[in-house]
Amino acid sequence: MSQQTKLEPLKQDDLRYAVEFTVPRVFPTINTLSRKHWGYRHNQIALTQTEFTAILGRNKMKYLRFWAECNRRVEIRITVYHRKAFDPDNLISCAKIPLDSLKGLRCIVDDSDKWITLHVRQEISKDVRTVFRIRPERDRVER
Repeated sequence: MSQQTKLEPLKQDDLRYAVEFTVPRVFPTINTLSRKHWGYRHNQIALTQTEFTAILGRNKMKYLRFWAECNRRVEIRITVYHRKAFDPDNLISCAKIPLDSLKGLRCIVDDSDKWITLHVRQEISKDVRTVFRIRPERDRVER
């Protein structure tokens, strides 16, 4: 019989934290997605939701969902580590699948400018990965 831990309710003070996590891959760009069947994008979103659920764990997921339920606007910083440099359009398009996945998991209200501030940057590295940092914006509750 497995022992389940009881999650404590979140307090308003919990809004000061940031959730950081790393995914050991780079997400497909718009150039890749435009050449594939539409089902490929849906499969990528499902795969990413499964990855996020496993990587985030219960507590980090709890924070993200709490912020979404409180209608908090969030700041999302994505750093892409890759061997080659992407052009600016492709770099921004790497965020499409992760944002759709976060929305599907109810970790963000929506992926529009009203609900998120998105910052995407790139570092050249042999160790390919994508790092996410999500935090609520201070004093910005949307209705």
